[in-house]
Amino acid sequence: MSQADQTPNLRPKKNGWEARAMVAGTRYSAYGATKQEAAERLEEKVLGCLPPDSRTFGSYLETGYLPSLEHKPSMKRQVNDLKAHFTFKDKPLEQIDRPLLQSFFNIKSRSSLSWWTVKHLHKIVHAALNLAEADGLISSNPARHVKLPPKPVMTQEIL
Repeated sequence: MSQADQTPNLRPKKNGWEARAMVAGTRYSAYGATKQEAAERLEEKVLGCLPPDSRTFGSYLETGYLPSLEHKPSMKRQVNDLKAHFTFKDKPLEQIDRPLLQSFFNIKSRSSLSWWTVKHLHKIVHAALNLAEADGLISSNPARHVKLPPKPVMTQEIL
């Protein structure tokens, strides 16, 4: 579910409740005797329709996050340029945790990448995992608690 419709639309029906949501341009609905039951059935239905590999970080970047950037072509281009740096692309979303991300960003900050590139990588990971959380694929965003190393202080040498 996108940011705009991250919670299902619940409405009463003659014999119970209907839960509706839009996911990746497809409308899903489920019925239940109670609001809770309708919402749970909708979640099962939506998760059941996702291909199994769509739950890895790399495939979620492709199928979940990049389509949300349709109105931002320059950002989409930047994500495509930077996604080769993600070493955890094949990891399921549920297995991505704060220690994994913290070590990833620590390693990247000690590499030849600039501080701004590492910050941009963090921005992409954070935004993609926020969307995965809104879609109900993860319970919380582990990137929320990752600390980036401080920006290096630039000094000028006087000749």
